[in-house]
Amino acid sequence: MGISICLGLLSVFVLPAFAGSWTKYPPYSGGYGSTDGGLTGLGMWCPAYYVDPSIGRINVLAAAEGFLGGYGWAKATGWITQWWPRAPGGGGGCPFAYAWDGNQYKLDNNLMPSSELSARSEGADVEDYYKLEQNLVRKNGKESVLIGEFEEEHSYIDKIGLFAVDHDPDVNIAITQEGEILTYRNPISPLSANDKTGRNRLREIESKDGNVLDSVTFFEGFPGDYLVLNFGKVDSENAKLILRTDMKKQFECIMVQVLSIAGSWQTIEVLVPRCYWSDQAVNLSPYVIKGQELLVRLFWKWHHRLDYVGLDTTRQEKYEIHDGNMVQAVHSTQGNVKALLAENDDKRVELVSGEQIQLDFTLPRNTKEARTHVLYLKGHYVHENPSESAEKIEKSGTDPIVSLDSKIRMDGQVTMWVVGIPGFTANWATFSLKILLWIFDDTVGTYVTQTVLKEWGAEIWFEGAYSYTWNFDQDVHTTFNADLSHRYEIMIGLEALARGFTIGAGDAYVNIDLYNSPYGTIVQYIYLSWT
Repeated sequence: MGISICLGLLSVFVLPAFAGSWTKYPPYSGGYGSTDGGLTGLGMWCPAYYVDPSIGRINVLAAAEGFLGGYGWAKATGWITQWWPRAPGGGGGCPFAYAWDGNQYKLDNNLMPSSELSARSEGADVEDYYKLEQNLVRKNGKESVLIGEFEEEHSYIDKIGLFAVDHDPDVNIAITQEGEILTYRNPISPLSANDKTGRNRLREIESKDGNVLDSVTFFEGFPGDYLVLNFGKVDSENAKLILRTDMKKQFECIMVQVLSIAGSWQTIEVLVPRCYWSDQAVNLSPYVIKGQELLVRLFWKWHHRLDYVGLDTTRQEKYEIHDGNMVQAVHSTQGNVKALLAENDDKRVELVSGEQIQLDFTLPRNTKEARTHVLYLKGHYVHENPSESAEKIEKSGTDPIVSLDSKIRMDGQVTMWVVGIPGFTANWATFSLKILLWIFDDTVGTYVTQTVLKEWGAEIWFEGAYSYTWNFDQDVHTTFNADLSHRYEIMIGLEALARGFTIGAGDAYVNIDLYNSPYGTIVQYIYLSWT
């Protein structure tokens, strides 16, 4: 029943003045294209659609329920990544950490984000202290992490370390960008959080509930935006600002500012958010005047999201630090690199796109009831600027013909059932599914190619229940003509349509479910080549 359709592929004869290639692996620098859904008929309800292309995943749920008949449909699309002929890959990369969760290495977050700032100092090393978001489960008696370079960067790593902070279960651990460990319990929300228009945005940042699909759960700041946080009078000598941010960008980030004696805002810290939600901390204790009102301004130099901010004024609690003993460090192409990563000695291990390092550490047993793991890296990365290809493009003045190759995996289930009197109720239903690939010209706002990768459908009469499981695992290929000065979005989506009609007493249910799929949509890689 599956068919493949290719639409709108353009080709013209051009003399090959240059050639190049570019490969993108997860995690992807995704964004949201469109989500849509609708219902028709009496008693119809429940369309849902969910897009999270940042890790190459798209989920859709389309349901149609009606006691007389009708249909429901849902569509979800999201751009997986962007490509620009003048500077393929762009900025915004860096190595990523993966934590062993007992079954697999699970993506955690990017590392050394402040290397974007060091790029202005010709690639000076930076130190990164990162509190792992994922639970680290022992693997054969060892703590195991994976460091992978899946962006278009070239990393130079001098040292990698892992240490554990053991603490009481009612104490939380935060770590500043300088590596200072702060303990906190229950931070208080500011009395107000006014933006540059004077609007109070407290609702968005008073709890850790950041959901990128729900804009009321976070504050999204753009260059020039700011929030003035009023914490009222502080009667403690301790003041620890706890934040939760995401959406890493290049260079300037979020500036933390307090009022100087002269009454002007002075910057005391520059926060560098990571790709995914993570906690950050700033020690404000030196800037607190006991009994006076504490005002803090967060100033956005680039586009970032803020999920939460609070102020903890409790004393520093007791904790114990244990340094992990590196047992092994195996580079995917260089082999054993333990000796190079165990010390700060300016002997660096290089990591390029597609390479990874598996590291195993031993740590003593937990001396308290709770443990927090912190990963330490010293090094830097530089953007792999394909300058030779870019220069050839500029000199040739010829628009490239681009070939796209990818591998996509998807599965889901169509479920139909009828609730009524057995023998007196029947159900007629149809469903259709389309998996689509788009190349979108973001500069002019038009689609260059639109390809239906696969299409399914069925029309049936049934009593009781009907279930159909489907899957898609395919190598994808398409070509398009690119304009030198345009930016392109590579988009993958799913369209689901369900129609149902009931004869007799009862309700008809037609459900196309990708949301509960074990895989959803997984894009394993995107490879571009051009001539």
